Amino acid sequence: MVQEPVFSAKLLELEREYERLQQGIRSIQGKDGDQLREELERIVEECRKYGWSLEENRTSCRSPAAAELAGIHLEYFKRMEELIRKELPREMHGRNRTPAWDQAEASLLYAEYVMDFATQSMHQALAAAIFATLRQLQAEGLDEEEQLDEKEQLDEKEQLDEKEQGGSE
Repeated sequence: MVQEPVFSAKLLELEREYERLQQGIRSIQGKDGDQLREELERIVEECRKYGWSLEENRTSCRSPAAAELAGIHLEYFKRMEELIRKELPREMHGRNRTPAWDQAEASLLYAEYVMDFATQSMHQALAAAIFATLRQLQAEGLDEEEQLDEKEQLDEKEQLDEKEQGGSE
């Protein structure tokens, strides 16, 4: 059985970030355009810093698989930024009353999909945590087996030593 709460720090971080997400989404309803632009700037800067952190992790990570995952996330963020800047403004052209409504609809759909992907990421995080915990249990089981093997070997050695001592008396 896994004794120590391996993912406690990450769970706290996820809780804080999820709370920020909920508060942020709720708070945008009452803000004006200037406040929203300011908030967007802050979040975009935060995303850039996270991207730099991912890049650093990718190059210094001990695990090739984790480094590759960081690279995938970096590529994902770059592609998202490109979609927002270049492709999203052209989407939905002529499907609504005005181009502004076309862009608004495309942006809303985009935001919904990003939230769907965030939900899927939570499922993937749970699956990864379960997998890692299973691997830890396997390793602990192997450790216990090794300890048992060593104990059995010591017991056998002690029995042999006793026999040898008993036979020489």
